[in-house]
Amino acid sequence: MLRTTSTSRQKIDFQVFVDDREVTTFETTGAPELGGFRLDDVRYRATRDAKGTFRVLRDGELFCEGRQGRAGRRRVALTVGEHEIVLRGKSPFRRTLVIERDGVPVGEVKPQGLFSREVAVETATDLPTDLQIVLVWVAILLWDDRVDRDRITSL
Repeated sequence: MLRTTSTSRQKIDFQVFVDDREVTTFETTGAPELGGFRLDDVRYRATRDAKGTFRVLRDGELFCEGRQGRAGRRRVALTVGEHEIVLRGKSPFRRTLVIERDGVPVGEVKPQGLFSREVAVETATDLPTDLQIVLVWVAILLWDDRVDRDRITSL
């Protein structure tokens, strides 16, 4: 199971643990919409622009991209290779987000408690670790009321 712990109260940086072993740290650069991490000597750079487009580069090549739904802030559809990965709210009253791969639910991203600064990704399939890290970043942006899409400059 992948879980994360926030490393800053001012930014959305977080440490990533897989089976209780730290594997990387996701760090933002100035704004929550810009950040990245290294995993197994591969560099990832994540951005979200003013139009709600998410883009993640892996060693300079496109890893995934997608858009935040206009109808509600609690839905993002990402294209990862040949698959569509959707992160959507499970309920309007809970922060848990469902992960769907090609329309089939395969897991959840959820906070570990009401006031906890930990997030867990629970999957029934073998979602790659790098994709799970990206999904946590997207989830935090969806949950974070401080992040105002209107103030983001185009990247």
